[in-house]
Amino acid sequence: MRTRSTLQSGSSILEFAIVIPLFTLMLYGVFTTGMSISKAQQVSTLTREAGTMFLRFVDFSIPGNQALLIRQASGLGLMEGGGNGVIVLSAFKMIGEGDCIAGGFEPRNCPNFGYPVVVKRHLIGNKELFKSTFGAPEAAFFEENGTMPASKYLTDTGCRAEKLDTLVALAAGENAYLSEGFFRTPENSTIYQRAIF
Repeated sequence: MRTRSTLQSGSSILEFAIVIPLFTLMLYGVFTTGMSISKAQQVSTLTREAGTMFLRFVDFSIPGNQALLIRQASGLGLMEGGGNGVIVLSAFKMIGEGDCIAGGFEPRNCPNFGYPVVVKRHLIGNKELFKSTFGAPEAAFFEENGTMPASKYLTDTGCRAEKLDTLVALAAGENAYLSEGFFRTPENSTIYQRAIF
């Protein structure tokens, strides 16, 4: 008995030494996955709430209203004019015959007739971090309050949101509102969420 136990002594330490790195790696994986899921859920909630406020005509050109979103993004690194994330709020309109006539154009001479266009946009956070794929008009086209003059969105083809039809089908004169959230996490992953209204 003594000879056998002497030969087996230290084997439990060896087994522990082999298994502990695997358990540590698994524990780290569970922790980082849990943190990523938690942050993704927070981004999803923030994006949806921002879209709901935008839909209800909250003016995000006012710094106080932007501060509301920044407070809700606690822990995500959203800051005014910078940080690790950005919220992009966009309003779209499908240009119909009535829109062209109201803008002083015949439908056949209205370049964006029959296309959805960006009519309003707000970017809160790091504007250089993410660009929406649903229309990319020049920043100079937007007025201080985030709206775009009809003279621009009726005539400039750069105002079109051609990929919008993959999200929603609009009839002439209808509007849609889109909220997009893009964040970089400390774990070097990215989180993107969107909500359409």
